[in-house]
Amino acid sequence: MLQAIFRSKSVVIVLYLRNTYGLCHSYCPSFLVVYLSLLTHLLAISLASLVIYWLITFRNGFGLFNPSTDLMFNWHPLLMILGFIIFSAEAMIAYKAIRGTRQALKRVHLTLHSIALVTGLCGVYAACKYHYQLQVPHLYTLHSWYGYSTIWLFCLQFILGFDDFVIESATIGAGIGRSHGLAGLLIFWLAILSAGTGLMKKSDILHLYPGQVETNVVNVIGILLALLGVSVTLVLSRYLY
Repeated sequence: MLQAIFRSKSVVIVLYLRNTYGLCHSYCPSFLVVYLSLLTHLLAISLASLVIYWLITFRNGFGLFNPSTDLMFNWHPLLMILGFIIFSAEAMIAYKAIRGTRQALKRVHLTLHSIALVTGLCGVYAACKYHYQLQVPHLYTLHSWYGYSTIWLFCLQFILGFDDFVIESATIGAGIGRSHGLAGLLIFWLAILSAGTGLMKKSDILHLYPGQVETNVVNVIGILLALLGVSVTLVLSRYLY
């Protein structure tokens, strides 16, 4: 009885989302994909909000023209997470969570990834300027190695993605699209790994210890990163269809 009620409510919710907001693809994804897409949006909003809360409450906010190098550096974790993780996640699930033609979804995908790339590069600039002002060497930590690998692979993936964007053949485009999607998902997880090692590095620099509120906030950010990665992976998984 309860299962039948839940099923009927699921049908109503999915039809409402599809007809009102266009959250379902034209080939009608499963209910689980729709729910996971909504969960992904919620995790992305929660992650961005918590990062902003952390940097404003515990790290004194942000600065563009402020002489404080710490305030300049605070842009780095925010912009990197927004760009290479949150906007990238939204770009990847666009094919599964938005109703529309293939060409329209390609444009949405490309637009979101373009925003991700610009945002991420601004985050890289903040870190480089911080290192330059303090005369700190580059590429001396595991985090920096992961980070630069993510950036170069993301840029390469972005450039190669134009080939798929201009291909009109559905057969060839689908074949390239699968490889492109798998590579994008691997780069996405590398970005999450980079963010996780960055949080660990920042915690060591700040000498955070167990029991501190800031320590718990940073740990929750790490958990949200992992949950977002799992959610995006499940949305993109072929085994859900």
